[in-house]
Amino acid sequence: MPRDPTPAQQEASRRNGARSRGPTTPEGKARARRNALAHGLRAEVLPLLPGEDEDEFRALLADVHAHWPPRGPLDRQLALRLAGVLWRLRRVPAVERMLVEDRRWPRERRVPTARLLARAFGEDHALERLGAYERRLAAELRRILRLLEAAERTRGRPVAGGREAGA
Repeated sequence: MPRDPTPAQQEASRRNGARSRGPTTPEGKARARRNALAHGLRAEVLPLLPGEDEDEFRALLADVHAHWPPRGPLDRQLALRLAGVLWRLRRVPAVERMLVEDRRWPRERRVPTARLLARAFGEDHALERLGAYERRLAAELRRILRLLEAAERTRGRPVAGGREAGA
């Protein structure tokens, strides 16, 4: 069982923590923002990984807004969540392809990106975990669509997709 830190250790920890100011350079701040990022399938803000096209995501978000015109902050948040889930669902086949292709090679010859993905998902069960993420994203997509449809019905507007309110 771990021992509790001594008062001297607690004081030293407080002093060290007080000196820390976090990253100060733009590069360090950008790196710190990505600290917890492993595969981007559970990202909460803009679901963009390094190298992905922000303009492409913004176009997807504009399409969502065209289909579900937001009337307030909650609608905008739901539209952003919907676009984020759609974006991450689009990423799944590419990740799956990378994991499958990479398994053809001996471990030492694998592509670094695929190795990172395999580690993020757990080496031996990467495809199964990817499938679980895909199912969670699909469930989240269904939840968001139900919320958007309910909001449309309460406003008395036809529900997007051609269904009438209350139908």
